[in-house]
Amino acid sequence: MPFQLPLYQAKGASYIGSIIGSESTLFIAFAMIGLIYLVTARRAVPDMAARVPSSAVALAETLWLGGYAVVAQI
Repeated sequence: MPFQLPLYQAKGASYIGSIIGSESTLFIAFAMIGLIYLVTARRAVPDMAARVPSSAVALAETLWLGGYAVVAQI
């Protein structure tokens, strides 16, 4: 059972603090998401189409990356 923790039982401490601590990280993550949204909400959306390389460059980069992955695995 996940609630039978010998380390906490040996110390005579409750495991509730550990459970609350691990669950509170979820609330911290949501608070960070909200803060990041507030900070970045007014930013202009970047033009991703202007950053795209030509098809030939993209193909070459993809093939080199695949070749590098094969060589690195060997």
